[in-house]
Amino acid sequence: MRAAFAALALVALVPGPAVAQRAAPAATVGWFDAQAVLDSMPGRREAEGMYQEELGRARALVAAAADTLKQAVDAFGRGQGELTARQREVALLVLRAREVAFEDMVQQLNVLAEQRRRALLDPLRIRVLDAAREVRAARRLALLVERAEAGELSAFDPALDQTAQVLAHLRAREAERRR
Repeated sequence: MRAAFAALALVALVPGPAVAQRAAPAATVGWFDAQAVLDSMPGRREAEGMYQEELGRARALVAAAADTLKQAVDAFGRGQGELTARQREVALLVLRAREVAFEDMVQQLNVLAEQRRRALLDPLRIRVLDAAREVRAARRLALLVERAEAGELSAFDPALDQTAQVLAHLRAREAERRR
């Protein structure tokens, strides 16, 4: 995206024949803040709430498993003096296997949590992208850039900000969908 933006900027700076410059209409560009749109769009709070609720349940599972593992380690610590060398070795292997199983569970829950987050939030992102495309077409913009994609060293003219238009378009489409 940055390369395309840089290429567009470069093309705008390269002088061409005077006739070609007069014949081509001026390209209009705009930008929008996708995060601001996502934060304000209908349905985001509900999706985020569902995600946080599910994440809380996953954290409770991790906490319970961690407590169980800690209890097993504490029990081993209290009783290891009564164990033979062979029994201690077996008990340590069992504890290590439980620790590995715990780490695998945590890793799998992290993967599932990320997949669930994407499943809840990606439809919202797709609606933002669709709205941005429609605003770009309706306002006859040659380019509508998502601000974060341009990088932190970019400068934007506030007059070209289309964030409010994208959000208004999303809200209008949401109202139509509810009818």
